[in-house]
Amino acid sequence: EPMSIRRTIEHRVLQDLMYAAIHVQSDATFQSILTVLEPLHEDKKNKDVANMLHRLYSPILWRALAASRPEVRKNAVTVLAKFFPMHDPLVPQGQNSIK
Repeated sequence: EPMSIRRTIEHRVLQDLMYAAIHVQSDATFQSILTVLEPLHEDKKNKDVANMLHRLYSPILWRALAASRPEVRKNAVTVLAKFFPMHDPLVPQGQNSIK
């Protein structure tokens, strides 16, 4: 049960914030959302946090980099720069690829 609560928080709160940050049109709102997510980005050296960030950002970020709206692409590049290098530390290095 605790794992499902964690997954629910990850997907319904954190991933929704990540999506909103990338797709928002207002620079002020973008910066505000990044401020909320900043502690996670700063803790990306923690393997569990890096794994979670990779898992939650992957389905959003790569599509956003190819979006037709330039502000979405700009926001995606900004987030990618904050999270770079984006990898799953729990996967052996040779198998670490974005799908």
